[in-house]
Amino acid sequence: MVSMVLLGQLRNKFLFGLLGVLAFACADREIEWIDVDSSNKNLKKEKGTYFLFDKMLNGRIIAYFENGDTASIGEYANGVKNGLTQKWYESGQLKFEGNYVDGIYSGTVAEWYPDGQRYSLFNYEAGKEVGRQQAWQENGKFKANYEVIGDRKYGLTGIKNCSNDWEE
Repeated sequence: MVSMVLLGQLRNKFLFGLLGVLAFACADREIEWIDVDSSNKNLKKEKGTYFLFDKMLNGRIIAYFENGDTASIGEYANGVKNGLTQKWYESGQLKFEGNYVDGIYSGTVAEWYPDGQRYSLFNYEAGKEVGRQQAWQENGKFKANYEVIGDRKYGLTGIKNCSNDWEE
């Protein structure tokens, strides 16, 4: 008698679990993930949000150089940047790589000069700089090298007496 009760409970748990898996799988199918060419006439941007056929974009926008090589790839969810965005120079050298959550930087954001030398390596959390931030001049010397702790920057920020070395 006890084993029949246990068997019934196991069957119910199994069926409940199966229904949960099916519901989750069906929910995923409702959100279409699509790759879109940036030149697609049905791709529109309104107030910072991308729409494809009047629906918020869930997918990647891919731009190409005239020679057909990839210029950039950006991931979007609900019309705003979510995930990895990458940009390249025409030579094929990576130019930019950054992560976004709800349209703002989150994680590591890196940039390179056309020759492949690192230009900057910044870290973000919810759109705010956190931790080590670094930027280099073309000659390899630091342009900025500082640590963000709380709301303060400690180290070489690249700003001198109200002037900004970044604008040279």
